Amino acid sequence: MLEMQEEETQNNFAPEFYGWVTHPIFAFSPRLINPLLKIGRALRLQTLRHRKQAAQPPSQERMHEEAYPNASKLPVAEDAQILSLEEELQLARDGDTETEAHRISISSSGDCGSDNAGDPVPLVCLNEAMHAAARILIDSRLRRLPFTAPSIREHVDRVVRETRKIADASRVSHALAFPLFVAGCEAVDTAARETIASRLAQQRGLLCNPPGYLAKILRRVWSIRDADPGLDWAAWTSEISHGFCYYNLF
Repeated sequence: MLEMQEEETQNNFAPEFYGWVTHPIFAFSPRLINPLLKIGRALRLQTLRHRKQAAQPPSQERMHEEAYPNASKLPVAEDAQILSLEEELQLARDGDTETEAHRISISSSGDCGSDNAGDPVPLVCLNEAMHAAARILIDSRLRRLPFTAPSIREHVDRVVRETRKIADASRVSHALAFPLFVAGCEAVDTAARETIASRLAQQRGLLCNPPGYLAKILRRVWSIRDADPGLDWAAWTSEISHGFCYYNLF
């Protein structure tokens, strides 16, 4: 897994973007890249472990876990990994805040000119949505909290709220598929679901071809999760046919 070096996360490499929190290529904070890569790797390993266990004959330990699902607990190593990822996300958030505060301070003093307005509003909103999506992945898939958990609902609402501020005509809207889809998988409220589905139906790009493709997948996810709200994420994703969607979406 190729991670970004510290100097890459701290610099935009162009004076025109001095003081920006977001990166002109990624359209969100480069400080989020490494945590997202690590979250993705952890989820991939978790998925492989789930498939391996599902293919094996039931052991006594596994039968006990299935009989008493509420008694299961994450291994200590996994707990430590989750805490480390949460810390990285918090450091990314703190770094973004410090960058913006420094830009405001410099602009106010006139040292770099007064024309540095910082990140455009759509990029700020996308960055907020990406931070929220990362937290959703940790809480729902690594911590295995139910999608009715207050923290997950809060982050889903945050994604909906921030993406609403980005116009369909904005180029930034092309980058909304990831946070919207992540939030959509955990959305409980009908209003949030319909807002996300409507926005995804208007998305363009490879994953959104044909139009409405991602929204159709989410409706399948909601039907599965509503029928059995207690399903672990690895369990409900395994119920989605390989022919129905690209498995890598999850």
